[in-house]
Amino acid sequence: MATIRLPDVIALLFADDIYHDLANGKFSIMGTYSSIIAPVFPWRQPALLVYMAFTDGRGKIPMTLRLVDAGQSRPAIFESNAVMRFSDQAAASEHAFYQDNVVFPEAGEYLLQLLAAGQLLRERRLFVWRRSTNGRL
Repeated sequence: MATIRLPDVIALLFADDIYHDLANGKFSIMGTYSSIIAPVFPWRQPALLVYMAFTDGRGKIPMTLRLVDAGQSRPAIFESNAVMRFSDQAAASEHAFYQDNVVFPEAGEYLLQLLAAGQLLRERRLFVWRRSTNGRL
């Protein structure tokens, strides 16, 4: 049985667009952000893109990516599960995640949580602000 070693998260970013060049394996990350401005609530964000990079992982590891309100007072906005295979712990492993039609019920602070084998590896804050009628926050 292969040894499981939880990976080290070296990047967890929200982005407007993520391009993966299949010819050379490079990722291009455009428009990173940590907040969203919405005119009304509930707000439907057409897509949420997340760039992730890991190192030092080993074996097949069940991973979970979920978005929750900071107080965790309601069910997750979304939760996605996958098994990732880490074969070379010295190499960086890069991934792009796409979730469409993300609905934010209200303005506030949200947390993107990345878990491996049920253990929290990293959290990334996302602030969702309400735009006032005069265009200001």
